[in-house]
Amino acid sequence: MEEYTEELPSNCIGAMIQAVEIQDELGPNMTVRCEDVMAWRDTDEVSPTSLSKEEIRQAQSDDQDIKVIVEHLQSGSRPGSKQWRAVKPKFRGLIREWDKLQLDEHGILYRKTSQRTQLVLPAKFKHIVLRELHDEMGHQGLDRTTSLIRDRFFWPQMQKDVEHYVLRACPCIKQKKPCREIRAPLKSIKTTYPFELVSIDFLHLDKCKGGYEYILVVIDHFTRFVQAYATTSKSGKTVADRLFNDFALKFGFPSRIHHDQGGEFENQLFDQLRKYSGITASRTTPYHPQGNGQVERFNRTILQMLKTLTEKEKSNWKEALNKLVFAYNCTKCEVTGFSPFYLLFGRSPRLPVDALFGLDQDRGTTNQREYVERWTKGMQEAYEIARDHAEKSAERNKRNYDHKVRCADLYPGSRVLVKNLTPRGGPGKLRNYWEGRSSRCNPSSHGGCPYLRGET
Repeated sequence: MEEYTEELPSNCIGAMIQAVEIQDELGPNMTVRCEDVMAWRDTDEVSPTSLSKEEIRQAQSDDQDIKVIVEHLQSGSRPGSKQWRAVKPKFRGLIREWDKLQLDEHGILYRKTSQRTQLVLPAKFKHIVLRELHDEMGHQGLDRTTSLIRDRFFWPQMQKDVEHYVLRACPCIKQKKPCREIRAPLKSIKTTYPFELVSIDFLHLDKCKGGYEYILVVIDHFTRFVQAYATTSKSGKTVADRLFNDFALKFGFPSRIHHDQGGEFENQLFDQLRKYSGITASRTTPYHPQGNGQVERFNRTILQMLKTLTEKEKSNWKEALNKLVFAYNCTKCEVTGFSPFYLLFGRSPRLPVDALFGLDQDRGTTNQREYVERWTKGMQEAYEIARDHAEKSAERNKRNYDHKVRCADLYPGSRVLVKNLTPRGGPGKLRNYWEGRSSRCNPSSHGGCPYLRGET
């Protein structure tokens, strides 16, 4: 049975998919080919407990490349350059090691250096060595497996064969997380006025008095103004009630809402209310919370603020939530250069300390008209400065982030491994990193980035 996912934006596909990169005649591809796996696994018979000297010598004799080398060593004549340059690469690889090749008293060929003595391995024993020194040794990585093999054996193009087996053929790659993850270039979301884009997300905390254990975070992308609502559940009804009956009735309806793919946001009730209100929607790509970065960053900030509460206050954190969010909104944001409160309301909030020291603001205003004119001029200047600061910050972040970019070029027909998030109980530390099946990239009907189709 085939499964389909929706078409994905090209700037997000690299962040969603992680794969093992190979090079073939068609160019860069992200794949683990079934024929590669079967070629190695079809010879998966039980390894003998030991091989006699005669069996090893006979296996070398049956290997045509090794046989020719042994004959030349026995006769004491090295093949001429014209003779060996015309043969296949494997034979040439043995000739290059001529000065290190020796026969023992049993007629078995070895490669000897000052550091090690290596058995020249016949091709028929490769699968045994790879299985014994990779599969049976805990499926260690390429470098460790290569080291184990190199200490004992030699054959031409050994590094290439080991790399092929460890990185492409052995099923253990589906259990391992790559050391270097795919990382797409950073593309910042740009907004130019308040409530052009509002990002929402749920933060899960320890349950406090009243049964509250979730915080619905709503943040305006342009001003960074935040509202946070303590809730007892994260259902679609809860989201709709807080967003449309509270936030929107206080501050107006946003033009667009951005959220992740949680069921509390992806449901018929929320979708219908959004459409009736004339609000468009966008969502993050799978496995990539960075696509909702402002909310994720605020979540870390509010958690740090909540951790400063006393143990008694933590048991009833809901009572402190509004005060902490207000403090956040009153504080200058480094990205915009203004506090979220000021960018939204055009004035700094009057705090208890202002009343304590008599620091009254906005003195000298004679009437409403004068105040509106002064407010409008001040906000135009503030918005211009905020946009300029935000653009410079985005450019600086992109330069820093893109230093570690490692893209995955995907083409129609490419096969990929997809990150496995199937629950298995507990913390999931023994869960396979990749899904058991591969997926194939299909060409997009709109000419965009290929989308994924599951394979059985």
